Amino acid sequence: LTTRNKKKWLQSMKWLFLHGRFIWNWPTSLDDYHQDIYGTKIFKRNTLDMAFENYHKEVRKYFKYRSEDFLEIQIEDGFDINKICDFLQ
Repeated sequence: LTTRNKKKWLQSMKWLFLHGRFIWNWPTSLDDYHQDIYGTKIFKRNTLDMAFENYHKEVRKYFKYRSEDFLEIQIEDGFDINKICDFLQ
């Protein structure tokens, strides 16, 4: 599971929904994808905040009793290739 600061994630999602969609001219199917994954096709801070929290909660819950199969990486901490390689061995 890769995680990051939620406030920064929300800022990037705001940019994505308000500007990125036009820069990349994404198809309507991507709106459907966002609706399925995040619960919204537009930037709604509260909806996205809840989607972020619920996703992380559900992933952690799924691996609760399988810690040997779970690795959580905090993006702001940097990319430690050794940690990833050790996990994959």
